[in-house]
Amino acid sequence: MLKHAQEPLKRDFAIVLAAVKQDGGALKYASYRLQCSFLIVFEAVKHDGQALEFASAELRANRSIVLEVAMNLRGLGASCALSYAAAELMDDPEIIMEAIIKHNRSALIYASHRLKSDLNFIIEAIELDLFAFEFASAELRDNSDILLMALEKYALSHASNGVEGSFELHGHPLEHASSRLSNDRDIVLGAVNTDGLALEYASKDIRDDFGVVRAAVQNNGRALNFASNDLRGVRELVLTALDTDYGRIAHCDGTHYPTGGVLGFASIELTSDRLFMLEVIRWFGPRINTLNANRGGRRYAGGQSVLNLLRRASPGLKADAELVLEALVYDSNALDFASESLRDDRDFMLKVAELDVKALRWASEDLKRDRLSIIDAVKINGDALEFDQCSSFESLGVVRLAIASNPNAVRFASARIRLLLTRAPASEVEELAEAFGRVGLDC
Repeated sequence: MLKHAQEPLKRDFAIVLAAVKQDGGALKYASYRLQCSFLIVFEAVKHDGQALEFASAELRANRSIVLEVAMNLRGLGASCALSYAAAELMDDPEIIMEAIIKHNRSALIYASHRLKSDLNFIIEAIELDLFAFEFASAELRDNSDILLMALEKYALSHASNGVEGSFELHGHPLEHASSRLSNDRDIVLGAVNTDGLALEYASKDIRDDFGVVRAAVQNNGRALNFASNDLRGVRELVLTALDTDYGRIAHCDGTHYPTGGVLGFASIELTSDRLFMLEVIRWFGPRINTLNANRGGRRYAGGQSVLNLLRRASPGLKADAELVLEALVYDSNALDFASESLRDDRDFMLKVAELDVKALRWASEDLKRDRLSIIDAVKINGDALEFDQCSSFESLGVVRLAIASNPNAVRFASARIRLLLTRAPASEVEELAEAFGRVGLDC
């Protein structure tokens, strides 16, 4: 490596030329005389534009050298190589446009104010890369025609790519528009019709406009996050956002989209409204269950939707027995967010056992250690024996009760109890053998 070479080698034209052809950054270690060599510097920047930093001041002002840098930029970060060029060359439209052609719109950062304010130049730049709008002058970012042009190109790109919220990686033109244009209702309405998440960059007044927010959440439920506090408490808008949210899951194959999560953007007042939350659970639950069933029983992220809904409910509603039981109808994990008082309520948990015995895993530790509670639960469904923590599986009487309500519960009995069961009266042995066989045990 040239870095560790002896000084005579750093002054050797042939050696340095070979080094910069392999690594343009090796120019840093060349002698000053060779850093003033056009051929050496040209070869260096051809392989690494950042090598311009180590060229002599005279060559950093050489148009051919800097144009070569612009033609070989790779990746957005590479445009910083232009920061080493002479200022007068950043007023050269060909150099800047060449960088944009190489998909380096951020080269406009280094363009002169004259170019950033040149209407025709910016139009050409946006034609090449719609996100070049970000680097236009403040005057042009207040030009509605220029913004509408960028938004139109964004709409075409968004539709062809089919990627929701594509500006998350690149930015949205509305983000860089003037405050005057971000307060223009017609412009913002057009933007959110294409991508609802653009609502984030609308003015405060526009984010309080019912019609604009409705259009945004109809496009993307998560746009509710950017609505005004007052509108996030409007029942119609929140239900629309949930409906859109569900639609995205129903028509895509992703497994990580947090369906139901948009309810977290609703106002506290609304998520504390018992009737509203019951309505949401009853509307959303059956639909997401049908969706999962249609997908062969696979549990998508959307399958956690009812659980997400209950998680968003106010603390008071998490202690509402009717609401939690309603959620349990659609999601056995709903009790995960039920209040501690409900999970310690014996009568409530017995109702849970009737709906979904598996949900007893969420019962309080005290209930799981209460023999009478376990006995009542196994009378409802013998599989409740699985969650016993008071050794009821060692009780012949309790196991008999469990088997009576669900013969498959025999699998939770201890080995000793299963042995005792085989000594039952002859009239019971045949039934027991059948039960044992169903769960893969030997009688």
